Amino acid sequence: MARHPLWCGSLTRWGMGKVVVRVAYAGPLAEAGKPAAGGYAAANLRTILQLRARGVEVLEIRYPAGGLGFWGYAVGFLTVFWGLFKGREGYDILHITPLRRHFVVVEVLLLSMVRVFGKRVFLDVRAGTFILNYTRRGAFYRFWIRRMLDLADAVGVEGEVYMDFLVGLGVARARILYFPNYVVWDETVMGAARTLGQGETFNMIYVGRMVPEKGVETALDVVRDVAGRGERVLMTFVGSGEPSYMKKLQNLADGLPVVFAGSLNDAGLASLLAVQHLFIFATRHEGEGHANALTEAMSFGVVPLCSEQGFNASVVGDAGVVLPVTAPADDYATSALRVRDNWAALSAAAAGRVRARFTERVLDDLMDAYVKSGFS
Repeated sequence: MARHPLWCGSLTRWGMGKVVVRVAYAGPLAEAGKPAAGGYAAANLRTILQLRARGVEVLEIRYPAGGLGFWGYAVGFLTVFWGLFKGREGYDILHITPLRRHFVVVEVLLLSMVRVFGKRVFLDVRAGTFILNYTRRGAFYRFWIRRMLDLADAVGVEGEVYMDFLVGLGVARARILYFPNYVVWDETVMGAARTLGQGETFNMIYVGRMVPEKGVETALDVVRDVAGRGERVLMTFVGSGEPSYMKKLQNLADGLPVVFAGSLNDAGLASLLAVQHLFIFATRHEGEGHANALTEAMSFGVVPLCSEQGFNASVVGDAGVVLPVTAPADDYATSALRVRDNWAALSAAAAGRVRARFTERVLDDLMDAYVKSGFS
């Protein structure tokens, strides 16, 4: 695989005595002030806002929304091509979070176009299906993925496990940046020491898409089990789902101490997380990566109780409990009660782990990748 010099050439323009980095940011993008359609979109918006706060000029190139059908996607991606072509004088680096899968050929053509314009490419590989799809989808798909990697000057990965895999595909380690999901640390609300007294209600929460593969029914079973053991508990679900599935969940939750809060904005979610104790994330979703909600919950000292899916284990470390993907609800309930007995220490560990590893400081390395001739 050919190696491109990392960010060689003119990447900045000079003005008013300082260097200005100019980036076109392409991928699923949430809109400020509105609930995000998914983790990609939420993470991308957060990074764009943080880059702008650091003085980076960002041109937003929004991918088409999901569920559009062939012609909807065709028009949507033509708009992406047009945006990068029309705005080509306004950026030096393309930062792209590709969807890959059945879009991989289109995305390779997109990268090829911006390379013709003399732009540099930061390929930001998100979610947890990269290795799975590469091994499952056959020679045709693998060819285009390797071509995508070859067109990139550097590759960011959401999970550390991807680093060795990419090296095995011929990507030099110096071109790979560990770029996990993160929170913008706020000392006034995050990491505050809290206690959980005997007899106090044990507040549990799930935040995310309300779909079966995210383990929401397991969470309901945990509530039923823990409450049945005499524990005062309240479970809050934050997120939306198909009306028929939400009705099913409401029927299953009948008589249980459960609240369905729907989708919340950032301020509403922060207020809720500040009084929670346990984050239940029994996901079986094949595409699980580094969940935004997991890091956000931990930053408020909410102890994670997760399945070993995606990058959960590497995010949680020793600051919570990680169970096998096939673990039954009874195991989650037993673990929840053990967490309660040692909650204050685990809460401090969860917040401390996020503060040490998963805050906006990860953008310092990204900025280095934008402006230096190599990774330090």
